[in-house]
Amino acid sequence: MLTMGSFQEVSDDIARKFDKLYLDHIAQGLHRGQFLPMAHRGEITEDDFAAELPDIVAGFKPGRTDNNERLMCELVGMGSPDLCVATLAYQRAIESGEDMIQVDMLG
Repeated sequence: MLTMGSFQEVSDDIARKFDKLYLDHIAQGLHRGQFLPMAHRGEITEDDFAAELPDIVAGFKPGRTDNNERLMCELVGMGSPDLCVATLAYQRAIESGEDMIQVDMLG
């Protein structure tokens, strides 16, 4: 499941059902967005998150390790990690050698 933005999108009960939780930036994700109410009540801390998304994309930390895992990721939206993740994803796509759709943003 993916939530995006600065506000809570699903109930705390739903968020508690996931095996692993991820954020684009843990400190910001505890300050605003989906997990803010739980953080304010002390029900969730930095230690409850498996990783930050840029660390997974860069290969520093694992993402899914079991096909049956239920994962939840909240993307609050931070420019620098977004750019980093997009760059790494683009580089990996190019390196894969697979055909990709080309978009001409200038024409």
